Amino acid sequence: MKASELLEIIGDKYSAEILRVLHRRELNAIDIIRNTKIPPGVVYRKIHTLKNAGLIEIAGRPLTSANKRIWVFKSTIKASHIYYDGAKLKITIEKISGQKLSFED
Repeated sequence: MKASELLEIIGDKYSAEILRVLHRRELNAIDIIRNTKIPPGVVYRKIHTLKNAGLIEIAGRPLTSANKRIWVFKSTIKASHIYYDGAKLKITIEKISGQKLSFED
């Protein structure tokens, strides 16, 4: 993934809000909607995008009181750093696991 593609994902206001609430605690999609007031369709699309980018992951699949399984998500990001020197864009992601990833254009 290019740095500009990643910047577009993490720079999106809805994605940033979802990452913010998932950084504090693990939540399912309904709880993300309740905590952020982001429209449901947007939340599901952003979860898909963030998961595919490796910025969030599935934390579990608990059983509800109605005996249905739900997906619970958590952030994988500890910190992100964006660098631009006029010629090159670089993003470094520090994962909670300690892994560091770098992206450049």
